[in-house]
Amino acid sequence: MNKEIIVSCSEDDRFQQDRRITHSCNRTFALDESNIFYVEALGYFDDIIGEYYTICPHCGYIVLLDENSLSNELRFNAQGSYREDPYQYHKNSLRSQLIHLESMTPKRSTKARVKALY
Repeated sequence: MNKEIIVSCSEDDRFQQDRRITHSCNRTFALDESNIFYVEALGYFDDIIGEYYTICPHCGYIVLLDENSLSNELRFNAQGSYREDPYQYHKNSLRSQLIHLESMTPKRSTKARVKALY
């Protein structure tokens, strides 16, 4: 990525997909190139609406990205990943829920459980 893009985890009602995590944390984070995704939805008149999104690493909220802030290369890569895996959004929705649950778990007990597994 040429320039760092800062994303604000804030709620919006423009995203066409269903979100399991409905509240944002209002924190900011640097957009990770490997955390840019694309999904298509049908519009009101059966037109296809393509949207780019990322997952907040702090709370798991799915954040809609402004496609104008993304380079052509990033958009192309995100679209390619979507075409390769049509279940990508469903998988990311589960990732979003996991990140959200982990953000609510006290760090101390999480570390203790991880150590117990090994």
